[in-house]
Amino acid sequence: MRFKTFLLEFFGQETTVELSRKEFPEFGYYSKTEKITYPGSKPFTTTSFYTIDGDYYIGDEKWAKMLTQKRGLTKIQTSFKDSKVANIGFNEKEQKWYGWSHRAMFGFGIGDKIFKEQFGNDHTKFSEHGDKKIETLSDAKLAAGRFAEYVS
Repeated sequence: MRFKTFLLEFFGQETTVELSRKEFPEFGYYSKTEKITYPGSKPFTTTSFYTIDGDYYIGDEKWAKMLTQKRGLTKIQTSFKDSKVANIGFNEKEQKWYGWSHRAMFGFGIGDKIFKEQFGNDHTKFSEHGDKKIETLSDAKLAAGRFAEYVS
């Protein structure tokens, strides 16, 4: 949101017009193409991807396909309070919750440790960055959320 605040302060209020919307229910997301205009600048179009459940921003098409088709993630959502940017998702086959940002991605499952930033060092695996074992998928989701916050 800081970038959007910067744009508002620098350019003024933008005008956004939705040009198209296409759903991909088999992958749990939709795309939205918009025309955006800032005062004193040429309009530009952008296509972004969002989750069907919750309207969480995923990113561009490449990122949406990587998360869903390559990584097999479902239940894509956010772990941050009051955020609409997706940063965690579940892989049913692996029974792992993944957390990510633009810098890194990691999956946590039963038997790993609940992620704690202050635990371990640069040589400690992320799955060992904690002092309590993951016993439930809720614990794994918590670990993925903490990891996503750490790498954001």
